[in-house]
Amino acid sequence: MTDIVLKFREICDIEDDLLLPWLDLYETSFPPDEKIPVSEILRILKGKPSGQSKDTVILSAVDEKDEFLGLAFYEIASACKAAFLWYFAVKPETRGKGIGAQFYHEILRRLNAQNLKAVFFEVEIPEEARNPQNCEWAKRRINFYKRQGALLMGGIRYEQSVGPHQPTIPMHIMVHPFIECTPEEAYEISKAYYKDRIKRIGAITLN
Repeated sequence: MTDIVLKFREICDIEDDLLLPWLDLYETSFPPDEKIPVSEILRILKGKPSGQSKDTVILSAVDEKDEFLGLAFYEIASACKAAFLWYFAVKPETRGKGIGAQFYHEILRRLNAQNLKAVFFEVEIPEEARNPQNCEWAKRRINFYKRQGALLMGGIRYEQSVGPHQPTIPMHIMVHPFIECTPEEAYEISKAYYKDRIKRIGAITLN
């Protein structure tokens, strides 16, 4: 664990000094087939001053000295009464020190204040990892989120799509409910957002 107390800053402008370290961590933390183009992130930020993309949040975590430590990227889908966490990472040298858990719970706090039902996010499927090391990391990520209170949705097939520049890839969906939510209710919320990318292949479960 760590004694570091995090501070959190939303990046709302392409001139923000935190944007470059945010993008550096983004580029090095996710494989190419899981990343939206950086131009899309910049497009979101360019629209912020005029009120566009107000439901998309690009968040950074810093320490007491304002040193950048982590990133998050999420979208609030008001029509679904849910949020969708697209990217979340902390700097490699901080992992295993409780910073990720502290940051994740700040995201939950912010989203819960929006009177949402749940937050949904993708995680890699360990059995479909490229190599044994990636398989182990995928298992660790799932276990990390479960320790924080998230649940793995079963009985579905989901294909992640980050744009036409990359092929779709199968992923797990995890759910962190803010109110009591049945597996069927969670699936219906996810279906309303993900549409044809998610399909039922069996009894829907949350474990």
